[in-house]
Amino acid sequence: MAGLSAGLRIRISRTVQLDRRQAADRAVRANLRERVRNALARLPIGPEQWERTHEPIIANNLERLVLLAQAAATGPPGAALDVGVGYGYSAAAVRAARPGEELWCLEHPSRDVRFTPAWRNMLAVCDCRAILADAGALPFRSGGCFLLSARRS
Repeated sequence: MAGLSAGLRIRISRTVQLDRRQAADRAVRANLRERVRNALARLPIGPEQWERTHEPIIANNLERLVLLAQAAATGPPGAALDVGVGYGYSAAAVRAARPGEELWCLEHPSRDVRFTPAWRNMLAVCDCRAILADAGALPFRSGGCFLLSARRS
């Protein structure tokens, strides 16, 4: 950089730093995408699901779940809550983004899915604790969770 003005050297230096940071961010996102894909591939498929393999689950859900995982990864440490856990897609994405963090999964007690072995296996795969309750009566104090995930059917 000999012969360049000080201002130009600073701009080049900042550009290189930004390029490195952007490259690092892309690598983290790619790694997170792969972790979410792998988490979805480990979920059990129950007999009541229309999908018979993991390919349609991944194809139909990966993009939105990567966004959820990115949001989960950027937050402060703390518990996360997945409301309406269903087959565990969102819980798998949150777990991929926050390994080792506390994860609670709420399902309404009237849902038959909670009686299936696949649902219990999903809880184990996602390493989450189940709550059977109506979401309107959540047993958490204000500020008890950093991330709350819910999907409207």
